[in-house]
Amino acid sequence: MRADLVHDLLRHTAGFVYSGSTKTPRIKEMYEKANIEARNSEMSGDDMLKALGDIPLAHHAERSGIRDHGRRAGLLMERVAKKPLDRILKEMLFDPLRMQERASPAA
Repeated sequence: MRADLVHDLLRHTAGFVYSGSTKTPRIKEMYEKANIEARNSEMSGDDMLKALGDIPLAHHAERSGIRDHGRRAGLLMERVAKKPLDRILKEMLFDPLRMQERASPAA
């Protein structure tokens, strides 16, 4: 994978969009038909990536202020580290910062 594409994925400027925020009806329809945002049923990361391969980018990377959601960046991190995202975050972020999960106060 090209380094500039990884950079764009991490900054959420790779050309992917939310179906509801795109100005292109064709891309909106393609996202919805492919269930990219898993609104109709659950969708695995692998299935989402395969479906995205058939949909054009909404804009060229870094040429727009349009932001996309970060699920693809998380999938990229999982593949590179060969670990689930929650474990990556725990090992590389939460544990070094000594962050612990706390129970929410009773309502």
